[in-house]
Amino acid sequence: MRILMFGLALAALALPAMAQAPAPAAAPLPVSVPPAADVATPEAAVQAIYAVISGPAGQPRDWARMRGLFVPGGMLMATGSPKTGGVRTRVLTVEDYVAGRPRRWRPTTSTSTG
Repeated sequence: MRILMFGLALAALALPAMAQAPAPAAAPLPVSVPPAADVATPEAAVQAIYAVISGPAGQPRDWARMRGLFVPGGMLMATGSPKTGGVRTRVLTVEDYVAGRPRRWRPTTSTSTG
């Protein structure tokens, strides 16, 4: 019995040493404070998002501006009709959306904060 108790105590002391160190925090992504005109009305905010998404062909998008147009944790919802019929909805974070865009769009064109 003493050996069992000693073994349990030893294991309890070893557990903290075996615990994984926390992962280092990721570098913060660039976020722009949106110009007042971008968020003056709901319509203006939608237009600003479309301006980022639909920028010039082949040009990098201003993902910092896109991030600034969403509250933390904000989501996008894309709906469509697959060839099999019905309706499909995808829910994405801004980062999910950015990661799914062609690589040529991914570089940030602005890292302004004001």
